[in-house]
Amino acid sequence: MDELTLSEAARELGISRQRLAVIASQGRLGRQVAGHYWIFTRAEVEAFRPQIQGKAGRPKSEIEATMKHEAPGLASAY
Repeated sequence: MDELTLSEAARELGISRQRLAVIASQGRLGRQVAGHYWIFTRAEVEAFRPQIQGKAGRPKSEIEATMKHEAPGLASAY
């Protein structure tokens, strides 16, 4: 069985450690506790991946999306 720490699992999923901790605390992803560490199986992490694809960060407003294409340096000003 391939095991991952909280940091490793978060990196695999492309989310922060804090976000993964919330997800695991809600029972949406199984974990085992080994001392002070949370351990995830690679199989469970891979099975959970489709549930978070494309959801990272806040959605861009229409202005941000337009500015990024027209003037790449100015998008962060909005």
